Formats: sequence, structure tokens, C-alpha cells
Amino acid sequence: MEVFQDKLRELSLAKDLGPGHPITAISDQWKIMQGHNPTDEANLGIEVREAIHNALDKRTDRPPYQGHGILDDPNSPLNSIALGNKEEALLSYYFYQVRPAVIGNLDSVGKPLSKDSTEQRNNIWVSLIF
Repeated sequence: MEVFQDKLRELSLAKDLGPGHPITAISDQWKIMQGHNPTDEANLGIEVREAIHNALDKRTDRPPYQGHGILDDPNSPLNSIALGNKEEALLSYYFYQVRPAVIGNLDSVGKPLSKDSTEQRNNIWVSLIF
């Protein structure tokens, strides 16, 4: 989650996202969860579980379905990430390769996305990864 938050900060700075933006809200929610010390996944207290549940509820109002298949491809960069501490490589790939591909720049009929639609897709993607 620390690497995810680093990538989220990079994205927020690159896109100049201010307070109150849905992506910035995810970082704010993580800060709330950190206050409950969520370090031991096997023994999470009720406060941490409630904070996680509340954060997910705020992010999952309308999750979209997106087709996928990258994990089925034996030549996928994701399949080349070996065992070990590879969060940086994995999340860099997700933020800089997967995110732009999922967000895209065309709507379902091939017309360019509006700025609002692009931002909405970006917000949904970040929420789902969160």
C-alpha cells in the first residue's frame, strides 16, 4: 500500500489534483486507516476493518466492467515479475501502462472522450486499484 500511495501522489502531482478530488480522497482515506495501524493483516482490529470497509464503500458506488486478458498472455510484463518484493515494478506497470490503456481516449462509439469522461474513468480506475 505504501508503493501504491507513492504512485498515487505522483499521479496527483502530475495531474495537479487538488483537495476534494476523488483521487485525493483515496489518499485521505488511507491516512485515516493508517491511524489505526493496519500493519498486521492477519490480526486487523475492528477499527481498521471498519475504516477499510468505509473506504471501499465510498469508492465502489458504480464499478464498471472492463475486459482484460493481460494475465493470460505469457509474454505479459506482469508475468515477468518474479517472486519477491516487486511492488514498485508492479505498480509502475499498473499506473503507467495499464491505467492509460484502461482509460483510453475514445468512447464506446469511437468518439474522443471529454475531459470529464477521461477524469471519471481515471477516478474509477484508481478507486478499483485502491
